[in-house]
Amino acid sequence: MICKVKPYEGNEPYIFFSYSHKNEDIVYPIIEAMSAKGYRIWYDEGINPGADWPEVIAKHLINSSICMIAVTPSSVMSHNCRNEMTMAIDESKYIIALQMDNFPISPGIRLQLASTQIIKAFEYSENEMYNKIFTTERLNSCKGDAQVDISETKENHSADITETVDKHSKNETDNKICIVEHSESGNSESRIDNAEAEENLHESLTEMAKSKWVKLEKRMRSFIGKSKNHETNQAIVEESDAKEEVERKAIEEEKRQKEEAERKAIEEEKRQKEEAERKAIEEEKRQKEEAERKAIEEEKRQKEEAERKAVEEKSDEYIEDGKTLIMFDEEDEEDEGHTRMETTGTNPVLIRLKTREIFKGNYPMTSIGRKKYVCDLYFNVDTISSHHADIIIHDGKNYFVDHNSSNGTYVNNKKLKKNESVTIDGFAEIKLSRSEKFIIAFDDYAEWITGNMCLISLVSLKTHERKYIFENEMIFGRSIPWHSETMKDMRIGRKHAIFHIIDGICYCEDISQNGTFRVTGDSEEKLGKNNLVPLKDGDKLRFGKEYFIFNYYELEEGILE
Repeated sequence: MICKVKPYEGNEPYIFFSYSHKNEDIVYPIIEAMSAKGYRIWYDEGINPGADWPEVIAKHLINSSICMIAVTPSSVMSHNCRNEMTMAIDESKYIIALQMDNFPISPGIRLQLASTQIIKAFEYSENEMYNKIFTTERLNSCKGDAQVDISETKENHSADITETVDKHSKNETDNKICIVEHSESGNSESRIDNAEAEENLHESLTEMAKSKWVKLEKRMRSFIGKSKNHETNQAIVEESDAKEEVERKAIEEEKRQKEEAERKAIEEEKRQKEEAERKAIEEEKRQKEEAERKAIEEEKRQKEEAERKAVEEKSDEYIEDGKTLIMFDEEDEEDEGHTRMETTGTNPVLIRLKTREIFKGNYPMTSIGRKKYVCDLYFNVDTISSHHADIIIHDGKNYFVDHNSSNGTYVNNKKLKKNESVTIDGFAEIKLSRSEKFIIAFDDYAEWITGNMCLISLVSLKTHERKYIFENEMIFGRSIPWHSETMKDMRIGRKHAIFHIIDGICYCEDISQNGTFRVTGDSEEKLGKNNLVPLKDGDKLRFGKEYFIFNYYELEEGILE
């Protein structure tokens, strides 16, 4: 069966019609009816012999606006039809499917057509089917004037002239009416044998070409027939068409590149402007924040400097017997009867148990608190006041003074009243608020700790009281004072054991009659009399019936935050 419609070739939107050649008898009438209504349609009868079929089909499918698919048992089994359907989906073409027969469609095809418009043609009469097609609005973009049968035949060669005129009249770059003077070539059998009529036609066309709205173009082309020059002339026409197509595409590409360059230039200018505005806003914000930060820091520095100076002005105060006495200048001493504070002595040390750091204080006065510049020793802890307490050494006595703290000061678990002072004999446990615990040591105790850089103690599991070791040899027994009173357990010897500190290691030497034991879980190990047994932090020891925990803390130089 031959379709009377010539496949559309042009630049306007058109329909790509996909079908199986086994269904030509039902598809060609549809193409002819749609063409008669003005729809521009391309189908695979528009491929020249010898052409690369897949390339031509793919090109026309890509350039089309709508893909119409005739769905039949033959088309769904056709490899080419399935490829065309897949490519149309990949190219995001609008697809209209005409299901011509009522048959089960495979799941794969149904999945591919899930988002397409499907017209079930088998449910309608012929007129209803065409009405359904012609009322599909998406097809209107591919509709123009009614198409005519432009198939070339030997009996009617005027279609060749019509094709040429139509091609030139639709050229967007030429608004003139194009009249083609058609000269024939070929053998004598295919020529028009009317010289006089041809001459009259030439004169008429020449006269019309004088108008600015008429363009006369000469073109040689043979008619379809048995002319021996037909193939040669056809090649010339195709070469001319290809040249025009290349020129058109070159103009379009140049225009596209120009528009693209202008668009990019506008976008870059806009981007640079927005970037400059953004940077200006950020810089203004940064400068404002920097100015505010510096103002806050300066205000804080001035405040801390004022507080530090206030502390320095009060540094001539000292504590004795829990009372605050004012220290006067040398010229006022004789009048008031007071003695100035000593200017030489041993610096106290403060051990922060949480971090096992050791800090050296100043002689004769050390201020302790949270704020830098205000205090000599400062710790960044919220519960510690800005200026929490003072350590003062005067007249051979060591004082620890609460400096009107908010959360309290504790010395050996006793809370001091605000601004109260207590004397410390050698060392003590200090708490600044309930969260920060320290050991403070003076004189020989301070020197021993800094020389050994360790803190050693025994904790009674019975009373939870702790005894610190601040000497290289310490005797343990009933004759040694321990917590509130001397130990009463008669199984503990008067001199039960000796603790030795040798090269930073603590050894326990049992010198008792009843023995000294190291407890591990449920078992006990007897140390053995007169043996030097090294101890480690956390060891549990038994003397008589009483148990103790041995603690050994290695210390490191403290770093103020």
